[in-house]
Amino acid sequence: MKGIIRAQHDEIKGLRQTGRSAADSWFDDQAKGLDAPVAKAVKDNPEKWKAIRGKFDVLTAGYKAAGQDVSRGDIFTEAVGIAMGDVIAQAAIDKKTADLAARAKKHTNRPAGNKGNADKGDVAGEIAAEIDRKFDDGQK
Repeated sequence: MKGIIRAQHDEIKGLRQTGRSAADSWFDDQAKGLDAPVAKAVKDNPEKWKAIRGKFDVLTAGYKAAGQDVSRGDIFTEAVGIAMGDVIAQAAIDKKTADLAARAKKHTNRPAGNKGNADKGDVAGEIAAEIDRKFDDGQK
């Protein structure tokens, strides 16, 4: 029993010395799972990470005050959606634009679509030319 207590005491002491709690460590690890556009925006502007952290703290306190049991992962996702909504929306628009541009380059044929000859010409003239080809002995 003393060994367990001593190990816990040493772990708590180590966490205090590094200045990071388990919650901070978990929160920082969540940065690795962000979508590429959001991660780029956070990397370019560290203030956005602070905004996400602020929303996370507010939402956590709100859910706790309301007596609701919501997982940290869900709260983090919600905080990212609130703080980075503009970046997420722009990323969706950019993806849709790229997909439409790629689709515009593709050409597909109609299923069982027979191309008709748009330039049919004179039917009587075609029949006469066919008869001439069949029965022409090379005389002219």
